[in-house]
Amino acid sequence: MTAQDHIDGRERQLHIQRRNNVLSALWLAVWIIFAGIGAAASIHFVITHVFQSGGRCDMSHECPIENCAARVRNEFYMCPRHWRMVPRPLQSAVYASFRATGRISDNHREAKRVVEQAEAGLKALDLPAGTKALTVYQPWATLIILGAKPFEFRKWKFTDKPYLAQLVSRRIVVHASARRPPFGELDDILRRMDDGESGLDDKIARPIVEGLRAALRARGNDADLSEIAPLSVALGTVIIGEPRSVLDIFKGTPIADSDRLDHSLYGWPMIEPKAFERPIPSAGAQGFWNWS
Repeated sequence: MTAQDHIDGRERQLHIQRRNNVLSALWLAVWIIFAGIGAAASIHFVITHVFQSGGRCDMSHECPIENCAARVRNEFYMCPRHWRMVPRPLQSAVYASFRATGRISDNHREAKRVVEQAEAGLKALDLPAGTKALTVYQPWATLIILGAKPFEFRKWKFTDKPYLAQLVSRRIVVHASARRPPFGELDDILRRMDDGESGLDDKIARPIVEGLRAALRARGNDADLSEIAPLSVALGTVIIGEPRSVLDIFKGTPIADSDRLDHSLYGWPMIEPKAFERPIPSAGAQGFWNWS
């Protein structure tokens, strides 16, 4: 090997070493940048979730409804009380849009608007704290509020439960469920009225049921029922009476307002119905549930 070859080899080694040093410096710079971002995120997390939450690391946010300070876990949008006021179809839309985008959407904003509108309506109602609500299928919920359905038929006596017995002679909220009335069910209601097997007031109930039937026949599931029998809303209040056996009420005549005969064992009197000025959007629940 000549002296020139030795020099050339040494220069190549120096070149490779300088290149490696540059790459190492670049990697170190990248690491410092990402480490800085991570440190900033950690500081932001500590400030947001620990210092500002009184020392709790709870991954939560405040309910978005005005004047509600309830803390809500990040996987939920509102506190349970306000979320119950959101109609179920809108609840589903909120979940679907958040799963798709991970962001607040128009569905979230509409849910907030609906709840704040409902809260404004509640303040105007002046119902006492602890008022209960009862969710009823349509068209029966509307018929109760119109005075066409004097009894809500159920298979149990709520007075058998001491904590519910105190509801007798008190006002409860009548809430219409999210379930659309099936076409065949409307036919059954009309047949029962024709055959004298219904407890409904024919003069009031028949136009409502026939109107729903016509709307469903014309438009099917696209029919707008909001003017006749709105869904997922509170319609008004009634005084609930002492449950009575259906056989006692109708002197042994088999009376029912639907084909669910196993639900027609007791009649719960629906007395002095009072409609709200406008329906209040709200999700319902089974049995009696807390309205206020």
